Amino acid sequence: MDSNPSLSWLADVHIRFHGTMDEEAFSYTWVSDDSSESIVEFRTMDFDYAKGRMYYARGRRPPGGKNVITGRDTIAIRDRSQDGMSLLFFAREHVQGARPMRIPTFVDNREAATQINFRGKREVVEIDAVQYPVQTVTFDGSANFVGVFGLTGGFEGWFSDDESRVPIIGRMKVILGSVKVELTKWRRGSWAPPAAR
Repeated sequence: MDSNPSLSWLADVHIRFHGTMDEEAFSYTWVSDDSSESIVEFRTMDFDYAKGRMYYARGRRPPGGKNVITGRDTIAIRDRSQDGMSLLFFAREHVQGARPMRIPTFVDNREAATQINFRGKREVVEIDAVQYPVQTVTFDGSANFVGVFGLTGGFEGWFSDDESRVPIIGRMKVILGSVKVELTKWRRGSWAPPAAR
């Protein structure tokens, strides 16, 4: 995640996320490397569902140096969970269903909850990237935590209504207002957003 260089006076953000998930898009590992400053700040989460534990670590890495851990926590967990960033993939996996879900979500070493209302509702939307209306399936929900860039509260999503389930539009509340995200380009072979039926 890189901020827009032309807005560096407002924010200069450079964060890289890595994660592993199971086939239902629940988290197993998560790593964040924040290189916005000269010293990299890192955070890790390792989920051990068999033992009901999540292992959290944070630390720093000077330029050309090795990781130095500055804190560790072990948190008891009751169920498979999300790491915050994996929620997009979770929604993509389940968007064509039709039931509400409350998902345990970790932001650093704090457990919160994300409510996602999958309704199986189809809608036609328009985006600038194509010259035709796009067939989508939509959902909404609420993040009961403050995440990256101040994401908190309500959100809505529209994914392509096909086997690919590509995110087409997203609307999210953030601490200072709201954000709209729209698909502008893709590299997926011959795939294109499905035309409205």
